[in-house]
Amino acid sequence: MSDIKFYKSNHPTLTAICVDILEKKKALHKVAVAFADQFGGIPVVLYSLHDYSVDGIKFEPANDSPLWTLPDRKYFNSQRPRATLKKATPAQREELKALNERWNSSFPTEKVSFEPLYKAMNTDWGHVFLLGMGFFYFEGTLYVNTGCTLNELMTEITVTEFRAAQALQTAEKSA
Repeated sequence: MSDIKFYKSNHPTLTAICVDILEKKKALHKVAVAFADQFGGIPVVLYSLHDYSVDGIKFEPANDSPLWTLPDRKYFNSQRPRATLKKATPAQREELKALNERWNSSFPTEKVSFEPLYKAMNTDWGHVFLLGMGFFYFEGTLYVNTGCTLNELMTEITVTEFRAAQALQTAEKSA
């Protein structure tokens, strides 16, 4: 296992990529909210090694209609229309069919990829999967903690500097 290292960079290439990712993430969130609003729910946007993407919606409290799946605790209690409904009346079958058509036709398929950022730092999702990576963008600087070896666009820093920037970012978000 590789040691975790801490990096920062305000290189224009990385800054442009980070700003682009953040703008696309905001746009994805707007699309997700509009989608969820159609069904009276709250959007569930997932973060993976590859990207940000819409997983579905959740309801508070949970939607107990037989047309919807039970909340999936693995995915933030998200719910989806059922594919089929056992012992359904003809009216329920039609309602479920219409619900699924509306869901499928409007489900957001946009994704916000991290691949451009990984490439700019001379790594890829496979290395990130094996060695781990966390990052955040704060006040024009990208901060990264990872076991991956990154390129010359990144400057290695101490854990103290990384944690201080992380604390400032957290405080600013909370304010």
